[in-house]
Formats: sequence, structure tokens, C-alpha cells
Amino acid sequence: MMAIIHGFELSKKMLPELARIFRALSSPIRLKILFYLSDGEHCACEFPPLVGASQPNTSRNLDILKKAGLVKYRRDGQKLIYALNEPSLVPWIHKLYQAIHGTESK
Repeated sequence: MMAIIHGFELSKKMLPELARIFRALSSPIRLKILFYLSDGEHCACEFPPLVGASQPNTSRNLDILKKAGLVKYRRDGQKLIYALNEPSLVPWIHKLYQAIHGTESK
């Protein structure tokens, strides 16, 4: 079944995927990770002090972002190097915030 709402095609498959993406965006820690990745690749080992979380907690949050298709990673020896799957993601998050609040994010 396909519905067209405000010019957008919404399929039965698309709605659960969108819900999973928005759940992945619902954590301040995961948002911090995405914002840090907006300036380029980072090793997973860099995130715990940056986001104020333990290494296991950070790893779990990176896995949620990866499963939602928001980040990707590559191995560099023993290190996991993460990057945004789509570089326009963080500007999109800013636009969403502005659309909801009607102000510039600071």
C-alpha cells in the first residue's frame, strides 16, 4: 500500500524505517556523536570523553546509529573509524530544529 501525503509517497516499509531513524536521533549522546562526525571521520575511541559516556555505552550508541543507516565505519588495524553515512545529515537536523522552533539553533 502506498499513500501520498503532501506530495510524499509513504509506503508500509518506509514508516517503520523512518521511526527507527527518529528513535536513533532521540538520544543526546547519539546527536553529539553525529555532530562530532560532521567535521569528518573519528575513531570510536575518541567519543567517550567527547560525549561524556563510558566506552560500552558509546559503542552501543554507535551501533544504534549504524543500524539506523546514519553512520558507517571502517577498520584501521585495531581501530574502528566512523563517518556520517550522509554528509547533509547534520544540516538537516539543524533545519528540523529551526522548522519546529522557528529560530536559529545556537
